Amino acid sequence: MSALAEAIRIGREANLPVEVFHLKVSGKPRWGSMKNVVAAIQLARDSGLDIAADMYPYPAGATALASALPPWAADGGAQKLLERLKDPAIRTRNKKRSRGRSP
Repeated sequence: MSALAEAIRIGREANLPVEVFHLKVSGKPRWGSMKNVVAAIQLARDSGLDIAADMYPYPAGATALASALPPWAADGGAQKLLERLKDPAIRTRNKKRSRGRSP
């Protein structure tokens, strides 16, 4: 919470947007505290600060390629995902999507 408060303070003082990368609460002692984190972000938004966050809810902290793809790309499991990635049209569609040019 102190790091989030610092980011919010810096954003306000510098009049800059804030992006919190890989937002998480780590460790069993902090379980259940995400509601406080989300509330702090919402309060900052409500006060006019441009603030956003992304998160990765993985126990081991690893991120697979599939996390960067739309959910439909992995429908049917890993084998279907690999088949789709071999299709040039689907690869092009995913590249455009990742650059914000297409759904």
